[in-house]
Amino acid sequence: MRGVTPWRPRSGPARHLVRAAERRAEALADALARRGRPGGEDPADEPSPLITALVREAVPALLAAERPAAAREAYRLLHPATRAQGRFRLLEAQLLPAEGEREAALAVFTDGFEVADLREGDEVLSETWARLSGEPLPAAHDFRMRPEGPERAGGD
Repeated sequence: MRGVTPWRPRSGPARHLVRAAERRAEALADALARRGRPGGEDPADEPSPLITALVREAVPALLAAERPAAAREAYRLLHPATRAQGRFRLLEAQLLPAEGEREAALAVFTDGFEVADLREGDEVLSETWARLSGEPLPAAHDFRMRPEGPERAGGD
């Protein structure tokens, strides 16, 4: 069996995460270039739904590929009004710990936000909180569809 060498790309999930992140970042850069705004959205203009959607996909992909600086750069491209929305406040709470800013991420939760488009059963709030704190998820953000603890996994 062949081992991984410096001359052969890694295979498996890590390689796919990097490729996915690169493709999303390229799509975002292309969309901004087509709009004539390679440096990000102009606060004087209306927010672009396309740019919003691309950033929403690019930031988590870049974080999963362990590229927090690129994720921050993508996040900065958003229109300021978009960054104030709940979904993007949550994205900020996910981005900050990757930059070593755990306390700032906790402050995002403390300041409060509402993710209006959270899907039923989506546990992104509780997963993000669990990475930040050992405390129970604040009630204002607890929309889980199942209880915490061993019974959650169908245990005894």
